[in-house]
Amino acid sequence: MNRLFFFLISCVFFVSCSNEDDEKLRSIVDSNIQITESDTIKDSEFELAQYKTEELELNKIFVSDLEHLINSAYEKQLENFEEEELGFIAGYGYMFSYLFKSKQGWEDEMRLKSGKYFGSLNIEQNAYSLFESYQKDVSNLRKRFWNRSNNKTLPLHPKLNLPDKRISLGELTYHSRNNVIIEIISEGLEKMATWLIYPFIVWALSLFFPAFGKVGCIAKIIVFFITIMLSVVISIWNDNSLLEKLREQNKEQVTLDYQNILKELNNNTQKFYEND
Repeated sequence: MNRLFFFLISCVFFVSCSNEDDEKLRSIVDSNIQITESDTIKDSEFELAQYKTEELELNKIFVSDLEHLINSAYEKQLENFEEEELGFIAGYGYMFSYLFKSKQGWEDEMRLKSGKYFGSLNIEQNAYSLFESYQKDVSNLRKRFWNRSNNKTLPLHPKLNLPDKRISLGELTYHSRNNVIIEIISEGLEKMATWLIYPFIVWALSLFFPAFGKVGCIAKIIVFFITIMLSVVISIWNDNSLLEKLREQNKEQVTLDYQNILKELNNNTQKFYEND
């Protein structure tokens, strides 16, 4: 009987201790779960803030690049015009057009050239290419955060409303006329050099290189290069003069509301991360 009583007392004590241990263990597990959940929320908020900050920086970079593109657009257009329309071969082409085309045909050609090189369409195309690159960066960033191929609405291309500049290429008429004059002068310089400089060069070569044969042939080559160099120098001056006169026509700098563009992009960013 005493043994039975002792056994019952032991069982009650064991059960009570087990319940106390279970409660302690449960409280420890619950506290760990709460801490883990809290840390997870904090990590998520920190990650969101990081992605949001990175996208806001992308917005700033895009607007800065857009401003640089717009401000340097006319110089880029001039460079393109210079590469394709000026130079030795193009110069001869314009000389023949100037000499043999009708006045109306020449003016029509100048209007087409002006629209091709100095219209606002090519600036808008460059701005759109820049925006496409920016939009791709934003999309990739949001996919990393959202982990979906179809994320929320991406920013739209800002409205630029660029003015259509009217750049007159009338100066190209004088440029082509000058090239004709330069060509005539070059021919005259070559003949003049043959009569005036050639004898001096022959004399100088004979004086300093008496043993050197065929001084006459060497003198002709030197005269030829002298006249070519003079022609090139004058032609470069003529080209630069044309570019400066075209540059003077760009009196009004295109100004956009870049702060408003940045504000719209930032609003799009705020909506994406706040509605996540």
